[in-house]
Amino acid sequence: SYLAPGLHPFYIEQHQPEHLSHLEHILQQQDCVAVGEIGLDTFLKEHKHPDIYAKQKQYFADQLELATQYQKPVLLHIRKAHGDVLAILKAQKFKLGGIAHAFSGGVEEAKGLIKLGFKIGVTGQITNPNAKKLHTVVQAIGAEHLVIETDCPDMTPLCCQTSTEQRTRNTPVNLPYVLQSLAENLNISESDLSEQLWKNSLSALKLS
Repeated sequence: SYLAPGLHPFYIEQHQPEHLSHLEHILQQQDCVAVGEIGLDTFLKEHKHPDIYAKQKQYFADQLELATQYQKPVLLHIRKAHGDVLAILKAQKFKLGGIAHAFSGGVEEAKGLIKLGFKIGVTGQITNPNAKKLHTVVQAIGAEHLVIETDCPDMTPLCCQTSTEQRTRNTPVNLPYVLQSLAENLNISESDLSEQLWKNSLSALKLS
């Protein structure tokens, strides 16, 4: 298993400057594959408050600097803030890419991230026929720019939510359902797709 430490934007109120020092210490001491999840999140009304949002942006920028210093890709968490994330990545001239995790943006935003070296993370959300925006995105950008993920315990594939025994906890065991739906969506065989996604994952995280 690989380590990717980061200060998540959703918990911005709890973050203190010393947490950044602690993060740097982890990057120095441990074998980390990426920095994350980091990014911006305005899903909650209170996170849109100018002071709180400014703090999110500051911590995001500071962590991008650490990622650059330690030559690590990043795992992006973005909710209702795609334009600002792209603007900060460009302003910081961030070159190491990574994964835009559990992507919820549109086609242009996905293309903007791909241009900056990111792969687009697809979760169990793809199994939902109503997730039209996501279906449009994956078809527009194609398999070479995608990775799959569970985002456990969230984003459980539809079939696992409706299981009669009980709602199963979302774990990596459910990844085949994500693969299956994505393959159907892209009209590619599961074996070809899984090979491509594996290559994409290694390349996004700079693993051989």
